[in-house]
Amino acid sequence: MGVPLVQSLGPLAAMLEGGRRPLHAWFRFIAGPPTRYPASGSAWMLDPAQSGGGCFINLSGHFLDLALRLLPRVTRVSARTSNAVYGEPIEDYALATLESPDGGTAVVETGYLYPSKAGRVREVYYSLFDCDGCQVWWADRGGSASNGRPWMEQAVDLDSDPLYPAFVAATLAAYRAGRPAPVRLDAMVAVMELIEAAYGSARTGQPVSVDVAGY
Repeated sequence: MGVPLVQSLGPLAAMLEGGRRPLHAWFRFIAGPPTRYPASGSAWMLDPAQSGGGCFINLSGHFLDLALRLLPRVTRVSARTSNAVYGEPIEDYALATLESPDGGTAVVETGYLYPSKAGRVREVYYSLFDCDGCQVWWADRGGSASNGRPWMEQAVDLDSDPLYPAFVAATLAAYRAGRPAPVRLDAMVAVMELIEAAYGSARTGQPVSVDVAGY
């Protein structure tokens, strides 16, 4: 069974070429406002009893999956959620920090805050830092820098929309070849443990201890 955590087919693997293993990562994905859901006939998305939550449960899974591809293990989750902008029952902003015993961290930030009809439909940002330097991207532009070397501009596409048909094609190809799907159900089990820990932390204002192994 495949789970469409489609950012796993995105540019992260290329970013890690040469054996680079970032110690600190930040993933931000700010989508359009929650008003788009009732407008499209999906008002249930604003009812936490039916949706399970807001922007974090809807959007963060892709980037928690990426975090588990970077961190060897996650042992603590701290999070904050807010509905201050739109005042809906679900959160329109969330930020979670994942901590690893080796000192590594991954921050996953999501929101339903991007203005509607703005020409772009979302804001996407990645930053990866290791002892040699950094890689930073904003949607379709960015680059990298290493110690003692200047900033190098690079092109990259962080758009998730084209990744869905690619994921379907890869999953069907794997099924026909008798191989596991690109992202299996056990990956989603780990991601959901982190999502539940983040909501628990946001409710109590305290970090939540977990023990989730990276991939």
